[in-house]
Amino acid sequence: MGDLTDQFASYPGVEHYAVELDNDAVVDGKYLYFDLPFTPSLFEFSLGGDRRSLPMLLSQEGRRSVRTEIELPPGFRGVVVSPNSQNLDAPSGGGKVRMNSSSAGGKFVMTDEFETSPAVIDPKDYPAMLRVESSLEKKSAKVFLLQKE
Repeated sequence: MGDLTDQFASYPGVEHYAVELDNDAVVDGKYLYFDLPFTPSLFEFSLGGDRRSLPMLLSQEGRRSVRTEIELPPGFRGVVVSPNSQNLDAPSGGGKVRMNSSSAGGKFVMTDEFETSPAVIDPKDYPAMLRVESSLEKKSAKVFLLQKE
């Protein structure tokens, strides 16, 4: 656990905090599985419906970075299923997602970088925007299956 620390002397400002979660995994024979307690998202707001008839304005520029470090339990170090590294781009330059993951030294580390830019999303490009968010919400973006060594 760690206290919230911030650094706003330079741009962009940075906030750091650490949390420790209770054990929330299921053991089934030689397997252990669990979900991340959060769903990654490019936007800090809901996109709403599945169609648009008017253009969508993205007026804010923003950057967020989420680093997740998971200590793999002793005896369950074999990562069978985990979130994949991937790059996603929103239409019209509205945003980028860079997700990187690795496993080493008894830890699984994910770094998710989210960048949004001001843009006008044409209604015909709105489904592509929904696909980016949908890719992040899929179960495969947050489920882990570990195997006993």
